[in-house]
Amino acid sequence: MFSPTVSAPPPSGPVVTYQGTIDSGGSAGNDQIYTNAPIGAADANRLVVVVAVMRRGAAATRSLSGVTFAGTPGTIHDQIAVIGTNGLTIGMASLVVPTGTTCTIATDWSNAGASASLSVYTITGLASTTIVDVKKASSTSADPSLANLTTNASGAVIACFAGCDGTGAQPMSLSGVTEDYDDDIQAGVDSRWLQIAMGHATGVASTSTYALGMTCGHTTKALIGGSWA
Repeated sequence: MFSPTVSAPPPSGPVVTYQGTIDSGGSAGNDQIYTNAPIGAADANRLVVVVAVMRRGAAATRSLSGVTFAGTPGTIHDQIAVIGTNGLTIGMASLVVPTGTTCTIATDWSNAGASASLSVYTITGLASTTIVDVKKASSTSADPSLANLTTNASGAVIACFAGCDGTGAQPMSLSGVTEDYDDDIQAGVDSRWLQIAMGHATGVASTSTYALGMTCGHTTKALIGGSWA
């Protein structure tokens, strides 16, 4: 008796892939460049998402003024800055990059800092490459959190978390996403630390109250999260 082979259906909804991070400790110029960052297989609607972090090294912040993808400007969706003993800024940007398997990505900050990072994600399988929502939170005392990110059914969330002003490396845990990367970056210029973590979630429900949070031993902390579907 003939038994036809039945293939499994393709995954439903967006596919999020963490592609990598570069970081700078000791000093961080106003331009961070990730040369030939991996971005996976070519796809007509492949969205490349960047999350960038900078610690100022003084009680002031830097602003993210631009992100380019192989020389093409992307869209900065939002950024958050908080000032403790050090200034801390996180920004999120993206661009559709349909061709190639690598892409040189550059972040342009308003000026140099003490330490910085640049992390790359890709999202494929989106119904729309337009961001659904972006939200942010910060604190110089308690652990920051939010519960007002709008998500669409079967959508995806990417979030970045950062902390500084603690002594040495500090433990960090995340809520609302599965962690993809966590690093402690020591800056020799002032012997202080920047801790960063990234994570994502897929197959989320439709809601206007999606929650993100972090616990971290540093005193100056911030997070930013975006959703797509």
